[in-house]
Amino acid sequence: MLHEIGFPIVVIPFEGDWYDAASLYREWVLPNADWVKMGRLDERNDTPAWAYNLTTWLNPFLPTH
Repeated sequence: MLHEIGFPIVVIPFEGDWYDAASLYREWVLPNADWVKMGRLDERNDTPAWAYNLTTWLNPFLPTH
């Protein structure tokens, strides 16, 4: 069954780890994503203050979970 998702995606095979995957994503996102074109977070005035003061990060993919 096919579903329309409403936005383009790219799927490519690669060898490596999460860092390599993040590097591939960075190559694409910097010239293509509208939110990146708005500038660095520290240079924008539309980021709420709480976003700079997070006290907790959750990672549900840790082996102990």
